Amino acid sequence: YFKKNKNLNLQNWLDKNVKKNKYLISNLKELYLPRSAYSIFLEDKFSQSLKILTRKKEFIKVDFYENELMEISKINNSYKCVLKNKLIKKYLIKNKNYLIKKNYNCLKGKNLFCDYLILGVGILPPSYIKSNFVIRNKNYIHDFYTSGGTKNLISKLKSLNKQNNITLIFIGNKAGLLETMQEIENMNNKLLKKLKIISISPSNISLQKAELSKKYSKYKFKFLISKNISKIKKALTILSLIKREFVYGQNKKFNKYDVWTQILRQSILEKCYKKLNSSQKKIYNNKIFSKLRNLTRYTFPETVDAKIRLEKSKILKNLNDKVVNLKKLQNKIEVKTLKSGSLKAD
Repeated sequence: YFKKNKNLNLQNWLDKNVKKNKYLISNLKELYLPRSAYSIFLEDKFSQSLKILTRKKEFIKVDFYENELMEISKINNSYKCVLKNKLIKKYLIKNKNYLIKKNYNCLKGKNLFCDYLILGVGILPPSYIKSNFVIRNKNYIHDFYTSGGTKNLISKLKSLNKQNNITLIFIGNKAGLLETMQEIENMNNKLLKKLKIISISPSNISLQKAELSKKYSKYKFKFLISKNISKIKKALTILSLIKREFVYGQNKKFNKYDVWTQILRQSILEKCYKKLNSSQKKIYNNKIFSKLRNLTRYTFPETVDAKIRLEKSKILKNLNDKVVNLKKLQNKIEVKTLKSGSLKAD
């Protein structure tokens, strides 16, 4: 699948993990698969579920609607969901072996009623930065994912091909930036030479490589030991112990990912969390968890490697700054920052 879909830019992954068309996974402690592999697994699981449901017709009924939820109101013990368009039932996978027949006697109108409701919000869009009418600029991308992601960005860069120089500014330096790095690096050399990328973020902490060292299994905890865990009373102590463990591990020439992997494999977080009372658990859930997540965000190593290569070739520059205003200037976008002044982007 990866070989056939060249647009995934996984050739480096294939070179590292595939030899003579055989997957060398038998001797590996951990294999880091690209995200697209998980979608294949999920599709297979979903297909299996549909097969089971078609055999047990009285077991459960699943309806799919393609629509936009506008409003929810509670009526007694039920929920009323107001939708943008009329309800039309859909089925997700067409397969002659387990086709779910379309029900043409579907509900009319724009309301659905239910006893229970689960909301999946997906990826929330970023908050708006103070601007005049920059959002009407065709080359300004506010919500990276819903606008088409990397494919949309590359298309916009190619449309500027006649220019001598192209400046691309990212507000932020985490997933949105890293996701684009491989495809930008693989662009036409002529276009790549024209490109200058600036990433602006108040924090220089980016996503880290999910990469184990050869000796990771030999790591022994210094701070997250039974003696210290038994004394935990405050949520902040958990974060403090993990930070100290990371510093110790790096001083001993281990990767942070080595330490984090051992924390997860030995259920250290669960042991620490159980030591907290109910009020401290609330503090952990509301404050400490997000701080811990920012410390331990790991990603597909190839994206980070591509970012590093673009930095070394002087195409990508990172600014430790904050964007305070956006403004349209003829065919450019002015990006005003707190410390670096005003920058112009295409």
